[in-house]
Amino acid sequence: IFEWKSWDHFNVTDNTYLDLTSDLLPFIHANAIEIDYDGNFLISSRNLDEITKINRTTGEIIWRWGGSQNEFEFINDYPFTHQHCIKSLGDNKYLLFDNGNFSSNYTNEPNISRAVEYQLDLNTMTATKTWEFSHPDSLFSPSISSVQRLENGNTLINFGNLSLIERGAVVTEVNPQNEIVFEFELEIPSSGSSSNIYCANKFDWFFDESIVGCNDFEACNYSNNTINSSVFCEYPGDECLISEPLI
Repeated sequence: IFEWKSWDHFNVTDNTYLDLTSDLLPFIHANAIEIDYDGNFLISSRNLDEITKINRTTGEIIWRWGGSQNEFEFINDYPFTHQHCIKSLGDNKYLLFDNGNFSSNYTNEPNISRAVEYQLDLNTMTATKTWEFSHPDSLFSPSISSVQRLENGNTLINFGNLSLIERGAVVTEVNPQNEIVFEFELEIPSSGSSSNIYCANKFDWFFDESIVGCNDFEACNYSNNTINSSVFCEYPGDECLISEPLI
């Protein structure tokens, strides 16, 4: 019911850092898609350093944010580069993981990754940074990685690829005051292989114990009200507690 082709809307020369003499031109590298608060699409194109908003009905581009075709003025921040994991927070507020592959071009400091939140003003076409978090260890994840705003207002940040500094992925939860409230780091295997995490999410899980049971009709404790696997089943000869199936 909907199809959108990047080749119809992007040009290979839109890429700021691509070597156009190369035999391989991965000039888009889309890595995330999100439905915005108004029902239209957001896509993150890593190699374009761009977040693009697309009309869900017509397929036309609504706006382009970041990269060489940027339509917004960054008010109090430098542009994100090679970003991942665009998230809509509603009312033109957006959260993303800025890998920062070219942040040094703007800061004159070593490249650094961060989670960053913006407020877009569609009248003045400005992007204002409203929050950011960079790790106290100045972590730089040149690829993958993710960010998630939790229901309690905290933010879960996944520094997914730290192989350049020989560390496993670091997943950090911070509160709105940027205090770390939870963190874990993957141990690098003795084989020396990478310990990367593409995306990390945190959820509150609820299990209804009333539906724990067996859904195998051949079992003597079968019940059609359960959705669980045969791990809870009891079969004839297994000292069944009941003699007839529950139907």
